[in-house]
Amino acid sequence: MNCPYCNTKSKVTNSRKNTLNHQIWRRRECLSCGSIWTSRENIDLSSTHRVDIGRDIGLVEFSRDKLLISIYKALEHLEQPLFYAENLTNTVIAKLITLNQSKVEIDTLLHLVAETIEPIDAIGSKLYLTHHKAHLEQ
Repeated sequence: MNCPYCNTKSKVTNSRKNTLNHQIWRRRECLSCGSIWTSRENIDLSSTHRVDIGRDIGLVEFSRDKLLISIYKALEHLEQPLFYAENLTNTVIAKLITLNQSKVEIDTLLHLVAETIEPIDAIGSKLYLTHHKAHLEQ
């Protein structure tokens, strides 16, 4: 990986696997300017997982960004919606990985997300389901 400050090569000085979120945390140091920063590596499910929307649409790529935005919108009324949305997105992805299926029905995904949000924010969970169910019925 190149340094974000001077765009030259870097080295990994520390690395930890986070099995809960299926992430790898790395501390990096620039070989040229000496800057130190942290990177996190996530599994890119868009290359391996598809969501079956049904109707005329069929299968679409899984998108972590779309999931994050949809959870964020359901939690906008909270004090730190981005913090919660990022953590809940990681939790949903971890649950998707444990399903061990490359194709997920949209209803399964919606209920998985709502169930994950529920312990943090019951209102947000209901908002999420209501919004997405209405959107699918259009």
